[in-house]
Amino acid sequence: MEAVSMGFPQGTVRAYAEGRIRREEFIAAFSGWQKSRGTSYDCRCTAAGGVARVCYRGVTATVTDGQLWWSAGVWQDRRGREHQDMRSAGTVAEFRRMVDFALRREWLEGGGRCLELMP
Repeated sequence: MEAVSMGFPQGTVRAYAEGRIRREEFIAAFSGWQKSRGTSYDCRCTAAGGVARVCYRGVTATVTDGQLWWSAGVWQDRRGREHQDMRSAGTVAEFRRMVDFALRREWLEGGGRCLELMP
């Protein structure tokens, strides 16, 4: 079994960093490692009825005026009224990064418990 540091396979990362494997080999090996742990980093895009959506790790964003918009949860104001915590990103890469950071924050706040990540 390959040693893992900070959630990543050290041998694969080290081999790529040292130039012992090509980029394509690294991507294939890393993708296989992720899938073997049940984590899907696939980003799916759909368009129907004039609405474009991007889904990543179970979070769905709607594309509006060139921005990706999604709900990051619900919060209550002082009067007890609920409001959607809407987030936006300018690119799919930024959207994925923000979702990853939010999941990492949830994991840390939960005491390091494993979160079920939806594909």
